[in-house]
Amino acid sequence: MCDIDLLYPPEYIGHLNFFGIPLHQLDLKPNCPILLVRNLNQMLGLCNGTRLIVSRLFPYILEATIVTGTSIGQMVYLPRIKFIHKDRELPFVFTRKQFPVKSRPIIYLPQPVFSHDQLYVALSRATSLKSIKVLAFDEKNEVSNETKNVVYIKLQMARISELGYGCTGAELKIRILWKWIHHYCQTETWFLAVDEHGDAVQILGKKPNQHLLESKLNVLRCYAIEDYTCTQTRNYSKTILNPIHLNLGLASKITEIEDSEIEDSETKLSFS
Repeated sequence: MCDIDLLYPPEYIGHLNFFGIPLHQLDLKPNCPILLVRNLNQMLGLCNGTRLIVSRLFPYILEATIVTGTSIGQMVYLPRIKFIHKDRELPFVFTRKQFPVKSRPIIYLPQPVFSHDQLYVALSRATSLKSIKVLAFDEKNEVSNETKNVVYIKLQMARISELGYGCTGAELKIRILWKWIHHYCQTETWFLAVDEHGDAVQILGKKPNQHLLESKLNVLRCYAIEDYTCTQTRNYSKTILNPIHLNLGLASKITEIEDSEIEDSETKLSFS
Protein backbone atom coordinates (compact mmCIF):
# COMPACT_ATOMS: atom_id res chain seq x y z
CA MET A 1 0.00 0.00 0.00
CA CYS A 2 1.41 3.39 -0.99
CA ASP A 3 1.82 6.31 1.40
CA ILE A 4 -1.07 8.25 -0.14
CA ASP A 5 -3.47 5.38 0.72
CA LEU A 6 -2.31 5.43 4.32
CA LEU A 7 -2.66 9.19 4.68
CA TYR A 8 -6.03 9.44 2.91
CA PRO A 9 -8.04 6.19 3.29
CA PRO A 10 -11.21 5.64 1.21
CA GLU A 11 -13.41 6.37 4.23
CA TYR A 12 -11.92 9.85 4.54
CA ILE A 13 -12.14 10.59 0.80
CA GLY A 14 -15.79 9.53 0.75
CA HIS A 15 -16.47 11.82 3.69
CA LEU A 16 -15.32 14.93 1.78
CA ASN A 17 -18.03 17.10 0.23
CA PHE A 18 -17.63 20.14 -2.00
CA PHE A 19 -20.08 22.58 -3.51
CA GLY A 20 -21.50 21.39 -6.82
CA ILE A 21 -20.30 17.80 -6.40
CA PRO A 22 -22.79 15.02 -5.51
CA LEU A 23 -22.32 13.06 -2.31
CA HIS A 24 -20.22 9.92 -2.24
CA GLN A 25 -23.35 7.93 -1.36
CA LEU A 26 -26.64 8.82 -3.04
CA ASP A 27 -29.77 7.38 -1.42
CA LEU A 28 -32.04 6.82 -4.42
CA LYS A 29 -34.96 4.52 -5.16
CA PRO A 30 -37.59 4.17 -7.90
CA ASN A 31 -40.19 7.00 -7.99
CA CYS A 32 -38.05 9.40 -5.93
CA PRO A 33 -37.59 12.98 -7.25
CA ILE A 34 -34.10 14.13 -8.23
CA LEU A 35 -32.49 17.34 -9.48
CA LEU A 36 -29.91 17.44 -12.28
CA VAL A 37 -26.79 19.43 -11.32
CA ARG A 38 -24.96 19.49 -14.68
CA ASN A 39 -25.74 20.50 -18.27
CA LEU A 40 -25.69 17.19 -20.19
CA ASN A 41 -27.79 17.71 -23.32
CA GLN A 42 -29.81 20.86 -23.87
CA MET A 43 -31.57 19.38 -26.93
CA LEU A 44 -33.06 16.66 -24.68
CA GLY A 45 -33.83 19.11 -21.89
CA LEU A 46 -31.05 17.80 -19.64
CA CYS A 47 -29.93 21.11 -18.13
CA ASN A 48 -28.75 22.13 -14.69
CA GLY A 49 -31.86 22.38 -12.51
CA THR A 50 -34.03 19.93 -14.47
CA ARG A 51 -36.25 17.81 -12.23
CA LEU A 52 -36.76 14.12 -12.88
CA ILE A 53 -38.38 11.03 -11.36
CA VAL A 54 -36.24 7.90 -11.01
CA SER A 55 -37.62 4.91 -12.93
CA ARG A 56 -34.92 2.25 -12.55
CA LEU A 57 -31.45 2.02 -11.02
CA PHE A 58 -28.46 0.32 -12.64
CA PRO A 59 -24.79 0.19 -11.52
CA TYR A 60 -23.61 2.69 -14.14
CA ILE A 61 -26.85 4.12 -15.60
CA LEU A 62 -29.82 5.90 -14.03
CA GLU A 63 -33.16 5.69 -15.85
CA ALA A 64 -35.43 8.66 -15.13
CA THR A 65 -38.37 10.64 -16.53
CA ILE A 66 -38.24 14.42 -16.99
CA VAL A 67 -41.02 16.26 -15.14
CA THR A 68 -40.12 19.93 -15.84
CA GLY A 69 -39.19 22.03 -18.85
CA THR A 70 -40.00 21.43 -22.52
CA SER A 71 -39.36 17.66 -22.45
CA ILE A 72 -41.88 16.57 -19.82
CA GLY A 73 -42.52 12.82 -19.98
CA GLN A 74 -39.29 12.09 -21.87
CA MET A 75 -37.42 9.04 -20.54
CA VAL A 76 -33.66 9.57 -20.34
CA TYR A 77 -30.58 7.71 -19.14
CA LEU A 78 -28.05 9.47 -16.94
CA PRO A 79 -24.45 8.16 -16.77
CA ARG A 80 -21.91 8.56 -14.02
CA ILE A 81 -19.55 11.44 -14.82
CA LYS A 82 -16.32 12.74 -13.32
CA PHE A 83 -16.40 15.74 -10.99
CA ILE A 84 -13.05 17.44 -10.39
CA HIS A 85 -12.26 19.82 -7.53
CA LYS A 86 -8.95 21.65 -7.03
CA ASP A 87 -8.26 23.05 -3.59
CA ARG A 88 -5.04 24.61 -2.32
CA GLU A 89 -5.67 23.04 1.08
CA LEU A 90 -5.60 19.54 -0.43
CA PRO A 91 -2.30 18.00 -1.59
CA PHE A 92 -4.12 16.25 -4.45
CA VAL A 93 -6.73 16.90 -7.14
CA PHE A 94 -10.07 15.60 -5.87
CA THR A 95 -12.00 13.48 -8.40
CA ARG A 96 -15.35 11.77 -7.84
CA LYS A 97 -17.29 9.69 -10.39
CA GLN A 98 -20.99 9.88 -9.58
CA PHE A 99 -24.44 10.43 -11.08
CA PRO A 100 -24.89 14.20 -11.66
CA VAL A 101 -28.00 14.44 -9.49
CA LYS A 102 -29.08 15.27 -5.98
CA SER A 103 -32.26 14.37 -4.14
CA ARG A 104 -34.41 16.88 -2.27
CA PRO A 105 -36.50 15.64 0.69
CA ILE A 106 -40.22 16.42 0.45
CA ILE A 107 -42.38 16.30 3.61
CA TYR A 108 -46.05 15.58 2.95
CA LEU A 109 -48.32 16.59 5.83
CA PRO A 110 -51.99 15.92 5.02
CA GLN A 111 -52.54 16.39 8.76
CA PRO A 112 -50.34 17.73 11.61
CA VAL A 113 -47.83 15.46 13.35
CA PHE A 114 -49.15 13.64 16.41
CA SER A 115 -46.02 12.60 18.31
CA HIS A 116 -43.17 14.35 20.06
CA ASP A 117 -40.31 15.52 17.80
CA GLN A 118 -41.70 13.95 14.61
CA LEU A 119 -41.52 17.26 12.75
CA TYR A 120 -38.02 17.99 14.08
CA VAL A 121 -36.73 14.60 12.88
CA ALA A 122 -38.23 15.08 9.42
CA LEU A 123 -36.80 18.59 9.00
CA SER A 124 -33.37 17.52 10.27
CA ARG A 125 -32.93 15.30 7.19
CA ALA A 126 -32.08 18.46 5.21
CA THR A 127 -28.96 20.58 5.63
CA SER A 128 -30.62 23.90 4.68
CA LEU A 129 -34.02 25.48 3.99
CA LYS A 130 -33.29 25.43 0.26
CA SER A 131 -32.83 21.66 0.21
CA ILE A 132 -36.26 20.67 1.54
CA LYS A 133 -39.92 21.28 0.66
CA VAL A 134 -43.02 20.89 2.84
CA LEU A 135 -46.57 20.35 1.59
CA ALA A 136 -49.03 20.92 4.46
CA PHE A 137 -52.82 21.22 4.67
CA ASP A 138 -55.03 23.00 7.21
CA GLU A 139 -58.28 21.85 8.83
CA LYS A 140 -60.23 22.84 5.69
CA ASN A 141 -57.98 20.58 3.58
CA GLU A 142 -56.43 23.60 1.88
CA VAL A 143 -52.73 24.11 1.23
CA SER A 144 -51.17 26.01 4.14
CA ASN A 145 -47.77 27.45 5.04
CA GLU A 146 -48.26 26.54 8.73
CA THR A 147 -48.46 23.30 10.69
CA LYS A 148 -48.56 22.25 14.32
CA ASN A 149 -45.47 20.99 16.14
CA VAL A 150 -45.86 18.58 19.06
CA VAL A 151 -43.35 18.90 21.90
CA TYR A 152 -43.77 17.36 25.35
CA ILE A 153 -42.42 19.69 28.03
CA LYS A 154 -41.47 16.96 30.48
CA LEU A 155 -39.81 13.80 29.27
CA GLN A 156 -38.04 11.00 31.07
CA MET A 157 -34.29 11.60 31.36
CA ALA A 158 -32.40 9.85 28.56
CA ARG A 159 -29.62 7.30 29.08
CA ILE A 160 -26.72 6.78 26.70
CA SER A 161 -27.27 3.01 26.72
CA GLU A 162 -30.84 3.50 25.43
CA LEU A 163 -29.90 5.81 22.56
CA GLY A 164 -30.05 4.40 19.05
CA TYR A 165 -29.69 5.53 15.48
CA GLY A 166 -32.21 8.30 14.75
CA CYS A 167 -32.96 9.17 18.40
CA THR A 168 -33.34 12.88 19.12
CA GLY A 169 -34.01 15.43 21.74
CA ALA A 170 -34.52 14.05 25.26
CA GLU A 171 -32.43 15.73 27.96
CA LEU A 172 -29.18 13.94 28.67
CA LYS A 173 -26.82 14.73 31.55
CA ILE A 174 -23.15 14.07 30.76
CA ARG A 175 -19.60 14.72 31.90
CA ILE A 176 -16.94 15.51 29.26
CA LEU A 177 -13.84 13.35 29.75
CA TRP A 178 -11.76 14.06 26.66
CA LYS A 179 -11.56 16.30 23.60
CA TRP A 180 -9.61 15.83 20.36
CA ILE A 181 -9.48 16.95 16.72
CA HIS A 182 -9.47 14.16 14.15
CA HIS A 183 -6.09 13.86 12.41
CA TYR A 184 -7.77 12.94 9.10
CA CYS A 185 -10.25 15.83 9.20
CA GLN A 186 -9.35 19.08 10.93
CA THR A 187 -12.96 20.31 10.62
CA GLU A 188 -14.16 17.73 13.18
CA THR A 189 -13.77 18.13 16.95
CA TRP A 190 -14.75 15.07 18.99
CA PHE A 191 -15.68 14.82 22.67
CA LEU A 192 -15.90 11.73 24.86
CA ALA A 193 -18.78 11.92 27.35
CA VAL A 194 -20.23 9.66 30.04
CA ASP A 195 -23.53 9.76 31.90
CA GLU A 196 -24.29 9.00 35.53
CA HIS A 197 -24.70 5.29 34.70
CA GLY A 198 -21.12 5.02 33.41
CA ASP A 199 -22.07 4.63 29.73
CA ALA A 200 -19.95 6.48 27.15
CA VAL A 201 -20.66 8.16 23.82
CA GLN A 202 -18.77 10.32 21.34
CA ILE A 203 -20.01 13.83 20.54
CA LEU A 204 -19.21 15.48 17.21
CA GLY A 205 -18.68 19.19 16.65
CA LYS A 206 -18.40 19.65 12.90
CA LYS A 207 -17.80 22.79 10.87
CA PRO A 208 -19.56 25.28 10.86
CA ASN A 209 -20.52 24.43 14.47
CA GLN A 210 -17.03 23.22 15.41
CA HIS A 211 -15.71 26.33 17.17
CA LEU A 212 -19.06 26.98 18.87
CA LEU A 213 -18.99 23.58 20.59
CA GLU A 214 -15.32 23.93 21.46
CA SER A 215 -16.22 27.09 23.39
CA LYS A 216 -19.23 25.54 25.13
CA LEU A 217 -17.94 22.07 26.09
CA ASN A 218 -14.96 21.83 28.43
CA VAL A 219 -13.18 18.74 29.72
CA LEU A 220 -14.24 17.52 33.20
CA ARG A 221 -17.31 19.80 33.22
CA CYS A 222 -20.90 18.56 33.41
CA TYR A 223 -23.71 19.53 31.05
CA ALA A 224 -27.36 18.90 30.29
CA ILE A 225 -27.86 18.67 26.51
CA GLU A 226 -31.04 18.61 24.43
CA ASP A 227 -32.05 18.73 20.76
CA TYR A 228 -29.26 16.46 19.49
CA THR A 229 -29.39 13.73 16.87
CA CYS A 230 -27.89 10.24 17.01
CA THR A 231 -25.90 9.18 13.96
CA GLN A 232 -23.90 6.07 13.13
CA THR A 233 -20.16 6.62 13.60
CA ARG A 234 -17.84 5.90 10.69
CA ASN A 235 -15.13 3.33 11.42
CA TYR A 236 -12.23 5.77 10.98
CA SER A 237 -13.76 8.10 13.60
CA LYS A 238 -14.77 5.43 16.13
CA THR A 239 -12.83 5.53 19.41
CA ILE A 240 -15.15 3.44 21.58
CA LEU A 241 -17.41 0.49 20.76
CA ASN A 242 -20.62 2.51 20.94
CA PRO A 243 -21.78 2.50 17.26
CA ILE A 244 -23.55 5.87 17.43
CA HIS A 245 -22.44 9.41 18.24
CA LEU A 246 -24.30 12.63 19.09
CA ASN A 247 -24.48 15.50 16.63
CA LEU A 248 -24.81 18.93 18.23
CA GLY A 249 -25.53 22.13 16.31
CA LEU A 250 -26.88 25.66 16.60
CA ALA A 251 -30.32 24.36 17.58
CA SER A 252 -28.92 22.19 20.40
CA LYS A 253 -29.45 23.33 23.97
CA ILE A 254 -26.32 23.03 26.15
CA THR A 255 -26.53 23.98 29.85
CA GLU A 256 -23.63 23.65 32.28
CA ILE A 257 -24.66 21.98 35.55
CA GLU A 258 -23.02 21.25 38.88
CA ASP A 259 -21.12 18.02 39.47
CA SER A 260 -23.61 17.15 42.21
CA GLU A 261 -26.36 16.81 39.60
CA ILE A 262 -24.57 13.78 38.15
CA GLU A 263 -24.22 10.91 40.60
CA ASP A 264 -20.83 9.25 40.81
CA SER A 265 -20.67 5.86 39.15
CA GLU A 266 -18.01 3.47 37.96
CA THR A 267 -17.16 4.23 34.34
CA LYS A 268 -16.13 1.33 32.11
CA LEU A 269 -15.01 2.28 28.62
CA SER A 270 -14.69 -0.25 25.76
CA PHE A 271 -12.34 1.06 23.09
CA SER A 272 -12.41 -0.14 19.50
